[in-house]
Amino acid sequence: MATCRECLHDEACPLYDEENVETRCSTFRDKTKYLKLPCSIGDTIYVIPSETNYRLNKLRRHEELNKVYCQKVHSIQMWNNKDYLLTTCDGLQSAHSRFFGETWFLIKEEAEQALARLGKPHCYKPNDGASPLCKGGTTPQETAENDCYSCEHYGAGGKTR
Repeated sequence: MATCRECLHDEACPLYDEENVETRCSTFRDKTKYLKLPCSIGDTIYVIPSETNYRLNKLRRHEELNKVYCQKVHSIQMWNNKDYLLTTCDGLQSAHSRFFGETWFLIKEEAEQALARLGKPHCYKPNDGASPLCKGGTTPQETAENDCYSCEHYGAGGKTR
């Protein structure tokens, strides 16, 4: 038996705290059957490349692709009462609920800040050299994985100086 607390209208309901409300109230709507989305169709979202795509763009010398993309939400697909996928008007971009606040945003400034964080060097493995946090890279793959292109220690051929 449901109570008013389980209803979508619980804060405005005059039957507040009644038992068995789903059979007594014509406006009862079970909260668990609704998902509150952060945006609607037609809203603007701001999309940035994932960290992997950001690095691949740098490796392939297409840094112009590492930017904030302004997109209009064209459709929303939902499943399992918590996940959703936004598709943009051009149909090329999609934004999964899991990546909200990571690769897509509602506020342009937040997207720009996240993109700026992606541009900072990532040195993963400490070592005993002059630059203890710089692992360096001796192959194109290692150089991309360790973000040596933006590292201050990056030298010719992807090797540390």
